[in-house]
Amino acid sequence: RTIKLEDIKSKEGTDDFDYFIGLLATDGCITKNNIVLDFAEQNKELLDYWNEFLGNKCNITISTHKVYKTPQYRIQFANPEIKEFLSTYGIVERKTYHLQLKYINWNVLRGIIDGDGCILERNGRKTLAIGITSGCKEFLEQIQQFYLKNNINSYLKESNRNINPTYDLYVYKSEDILKIYENLYHQ
Repeated sequence: RTIKLEDIKSKEGTDDFDYFIGLLATDGCITKNNIVLDFAEQNKELLDYWNEFLGNKCNITISTHKVYKTPQYRIQFANPEIKEFLSTYGIVERKTYHLQLKYINWNVLRGIIDGDGCILERNGRKTLAIGITSGCKEFLEQIQQFYLKNNINSYLKESNRNINPTYDLYVYKSEDILKIYENLYHQ
């Protein structure tokens, strides 16, 4: 079965569409005309959700990650019209270091956090933080501007964890974390 442009375009403007723009921005990949979503073992349910979004027209394949030897799930399909359509939202080839989305709202942010976000204990204490990591500083600055518009304080810093430059955007204050949570899951 083939994924057609109308399968995605018909959902434009919905919460699910925005969520998948965020998910594609972080864990998606565009190569030639292929649109790919890869997830590690614990995230297969996101692919089930994505497949449902596409009308259950895709196969979810499984392989073993070459380095970590863990299961890796994938949905992949090719359609040059969809590739072109997604580019109008900022989902393009080689987006790792050059990503700028058309817009960010709470549903897009939920997809971004599900893709590249984390909730962590800060400095071994029982204080939580929400973090998003990216190779594209401008992308995190775009999220930071969205946070500012919603009166949420965040901190952007360069990470020293990788050989290639990456950046982390953190939200530390409990009241800001609560605002994010309430807007992501209780709108």
